[in-house]
Amino acid sequence: MILDTYPTVYTPREDSQLLASEVKKIAKGKRVLDMGCGSGIVAISAALADAKEVLACDLNPAAVRNTEENAAANKVLVRVFLSNLFEAVHPEDKFDLIAFNAPYLPVTIPTDIQWSGGKKLIDQFLEQAKQHLNKDGQILFVFSSLTGMENVETVAEQTMPDGEKLFIGRF
Repeated sequence: MILDTYPTVYTPREDSQLLASEVKKIAKGKRVLDMGCGSGIVAISAALADAKEVLACDLNPAAVRNTEENAAANKVLVRVFLSNLFEAVHPEDKFDLIAFNAPYLPVTIPTDIQWSGGKKLIDQFLEQAKQHLNKDGQILFVFSSLTGMENVETVAEQTMPDGEKLFIGRF
C-alpha cells in the first residue's frame, strides 16, 4: 500500500494497522464507512479487499485531502468527505461495516477537537452509529484500557440496535 501522511494528519501506528488488518479480513462485498479516516489506511485496506463501496470521513480537511490522494495513489475508489462523526452522513445511509480509529485516550484539558477523545467521543460515536448500521452489520473501533473498558461495554450494549450482539475483542 502506498501511504503518505500530511504533517497535520494522524500518522498510522499499531492501532491503525491493527484496525486496517481486521477490516481487510471482513470487508469483501460490504458497504464500508471509515470514520475519522486520517491518512486513509483503513478505507484503502477495505477497498483493496474488494469492498462493494467505501466511504471515508474526517473532521480535519487535511485528512480528507490526504485520504483522497492516497486512494488515488493506490488506484482505489473511496468517496471521502468532511464530517464531525455522522454530521454529514445522510440519515438514511446504512453500512455493513463502520470502522473508527478514534482518538481514544482521555484528555484532561481538551486541545484541538481532532486529537481529543476518550469515553465521551466513543459514547457519541456509538450512539450515532446505531442509526447507520445495516442488520447484521459490524462496528470495529479501537480504544484503550484507559478509556474504561466497563464504560465502553455498557454504552455499546445500551446503543446496539435491538437483537444485535456485542463482541469486544481484546488484542
